[in-house]
Amino acid sequence: MKKIILLLWCCLSGSLSAQALTLPEVIDQLRQDYPPLMEVQAKVRQNEGKLLEKEGGFDTKLKGKADSIPLGYYQHLALDTIVEQATPWWGTTFFSGYRLGQGNIADYDGKKNTLNLGEFRTGVNVPLLRNGPIDPLRAEISRLRLAVDIARLKARESELKFVSSALKAYWGWVEALQKERIATELLRLTQTRLEQLEAEIQLGKKPPIDRLENQRALLKRQNKLLDVQQKRQSKSLELGLFLTERNLPEQTPTPFFPSVNNCMSTEVPLQQAVTDALEQRPERLSLSLQLAQNDVGLALAQNQFLPNLDLYLSLSQDIGEGDKNLAPLNLETGLKFDFPFQWRKAQGQTQQLEAERDQLQLQYDFVSESIRAEIAEARVVLNTSCQQIEMARQESELALKLAAAERERFALGGSDLFIVNLREQSAADAQDRLQEALSAYFLAEGQYMLSLGLLPQR
Repeated sequence: MKKIILLLWCCLSGSLSAQALTLPEVIDQLRQDYPPLMEVQAKVRQNEGKLLEKEGGFDTKLKGKADSIPLGYYQHLALDTIVEQATPWWGTTFFSGYRLGQGNIADYDGKKNTLNLGEFRTGVNVPLLRNGPIDPLRAEISRLRLAVDIARLKARESELKFVSSALKAYWGWVEALQKERIATELLRLTQTRLEQLEAEIQLGKKPPIDRLENQRALLKRQNKLLDVQQKRQSKSLELGLFLTERNLPEQTPTPFFPSVNNCMSTEVPLQQAVTDALEQRPERLSLSLQLAQNDVGLALAQNQFLPNLDLYLSLSQDIGEGDKNLAPLNLETGLKFDFPFQWRKAQGQTQQLEAERDQLQLQYDFVSESIRAEIAEARVVLNTSCQQIEMARQESELALKLAAAERERFALGGSDLFIVNLREQSAADAQDRLQEALSAYFLAEGQYMLSLGLLPQR
């Protein structure tokens, strides 16, 4: 009883410590560690850094100036500091500052004069036309914010692309493992029959030619096994590229294809599937954001046709003792005007952006149609591969029964070894086709999910 419990414990421990590699594990490892995907995701951080850099245009700025004439007739000291704050609110800029002017200041530098405790001032500058609703800094920030989202969508697009490659590698690997199992079993049949056949030939029950036929089949099946082993190793290396531990496929138990009791449903109407995909596929969403970037550029270019007309307002107050003419509160306001007679810069920018918009719109429409066609094709492939599984399964079952019956006939002397080998080879070929059908179905299932913009669920 103790030995039985120990044996069960060992089996359970082995099953817990080593489990077959699953597709979700492959996808998880790919998303965490696949170098080409990490490279694309690094571009997201790069765009975030560009956005942060450009947002520095709204950083608070401190400016200062100090003038001193220690020798000469107009000996004096003048200090001037100002704090500026640009804002995204209609391009408005606020400022506050402090001035101090002491000593013998020339009449032509009279603005340097202040009372003995200095002058405090504050004010605002508002662009009324050009650079009011939009200006180059705010436009660039808007475009960079969209660029960050575009980079994220590009990363998602690359992720779906790499997962598609991983799907092919994984199901190709499982298929290769199963074909290796089938080839190994076929070779085992020949090796098992070898000793039994030799004894029957010695007793005269079988003709000596059966020895040669068995040796021929043995060599052929050994060669076949070497071929499928080479393909399995190749598929393992291909799959290993997507894993954190690149040699992991060789260290895991052999996985089997999941059972297919019911194929994936495609009862959702094609139009509904297309609508869902258009809302989820990153390449289409990326183009819509590029169109939004173009809108920002066009708005800026059209705004540049307007003249510069800025309203400024400044309020200042001297404190302390000194010239009483400097004591009253001082309010200064006015308008600044700038208007070019040619608009070639704005016209050139508008022309470029309108052409770019036409180009993006064509790409957007084409991608939408491509997605529609891709989903329709994926549904056809999925439904067809589902039907092929059942036919391949029936063929495999019939071929195995025929091979077993032929072996029984051979044992009773009603058949020859050449026919037995043909039946066994036909059964192995039918099993191979079943594995190919299963691989094609699960690949089609995953590709259909990817065509909707989703990751496979298996």
